[in-house]
Amino acid sequence: MLIICYRHVLIVLLHTSLLSIIHSQPFFTAHASMITTKQAEIVTKLLHQKIKLLGPRILDITACWGVPDSVYRDTPAAGDWEKFNITDNKGEVALAKL
Repeated sequence: MLIICYRHVLIVLLHTSLLSIIHSQPFFTAHASMITTKQAEIVTKLLHQKIKLLGPRILDITACWGVPDSVYRDTPAAGDWEKFNITDNKGEVALAKL
């Protein structure tokens, strides 16, 4: 049963990665005619669904990769998540100004 659970998480991670690539690359956007506007909306919806699935398990997932606890404590977001998100840091904690 545990192996099935890990397999499921890995499949969701793979799907999330692929959807993220499609979502973030202009090559795939409706403007480049690779996908339709409707398909782009579906990609966004699916990506958000996959992220929600991973959310409750994210600490376990990152622990499997060997991310040390200090990373969670020492990041700018760890100190004050709301303040960290006031501006668009584009996911870059190194550039965040608190």
